[in-house]
Amino acid sequence: MSSEEQKIFDDYYRAGREALENGQYRLSIEYLEKADSLKVSSLRSQTDVKMWLVTAYQAAGNVEEACTLCEELTRHPNADTRKKAQDLLYILKAPRLERPANWLSQIPSIENVAEGSSQYLAAKSSQKMPTQPPAIADTSKESSKQENTFIWVALVAVVLILLMTISLS
Repeated sequence: MSSEEQKIFDDYYRAGREALENGQYRLSIEYLEKADSLKVSSLRSQTDVKMWLVTAYQAAGNVEEACTLCEELTRHPNADTRKKAQDLLYILKAPRLERPANWLSQIPSIENVAEGSSQYLAAKSSQKMPTQPPAIADTSKESSKQENTFIWVALVAVVLILLMTISLS
């Protein structure tokens, strides 16, 4: 693989990971699949892409594709990779548990709200916002006073240590 192909692979791989971390699962899958289609010389890099791709599939709701790729990774030559893939596959195939309704928050739909009207009011219109921001206390004098005290204490300690070492010698 040329250095140009390696750079393209690295760019797709990085973009896929960033998209996944930012919750852009479909985009992540697109980038990671492109990186996976490029054959790099490093088996470790190919394996990393596949592991991230399993996570992206699962996050996007493509559990079947995630399981298929995980099953492929269970036959990987590296024992550590096989173990991770088996663990992931076990999690992916675990039965889905029902969540009680009181565990979930209901978010009202905004589709039925007419333009210009709102069911929710942020605040009473009679309340006025302050025209000036609140005054911020100046703490620079206090911090410089504390710094000066620390410097004097440290200086006295150094002088005492020097005097003790001179008197002991």
